[in-house]
Parts: sequence; structure tokens; C-alpha cells
Amino acid sequence: MDKGSAIDYLPRLLIEVKVSDSNFSPSLFRFHESLKSAKPIQVVYDLRNKKSSGAAAMVPVHEFLAHLDFSTPMPITS
Repeated sequence: MDKGSAIDYLPRLLIEVKVSDSNFSPSLFRFHESLKSAKPIQVVYDLRNKKSSGAAAMVPVHEFLAHLDFSTPMPITS
């Protein structure tokens, strides 16, 4: 790596995971205030209907997992 170059690894997603709570977590919105570039998503195992509130989305776990893309390796830092 060049002396003057740097790579910023900013999160793309803020993910809150719940078993059955269909109310948005207040902490998800608090973290989003600090990390505006990341998409806030609440993933719920037993969710009947998708929801949204502002920038946040609430989706069932099976739908979230079906859309994950593992074709691009994630950078590993130590």
C-alpha cells in the first residue's frame, strides 16, 4: 500500500435481528444517525408483513438471506 493511500471500510448495512418483534428497534435508528451511509434493516424471523420507516426496512429472515450475495469476497483484516 502506498504511504499516502488508505481504504475506508464503512458499513453498508446496519442489521438488527429479532425473533418475532414487529416494532422497529430504537437502537437501529440511533446507530443510523451516526452512520448515515449504511442502510438500516431489521430482520425478523417470524414476520408476516414487510414494513418501512424512513430509511429503515423490516424484512422476514428468509427474504433477507435469499438476497445475500456471496460472490464478492469480504476483506479480512487482522
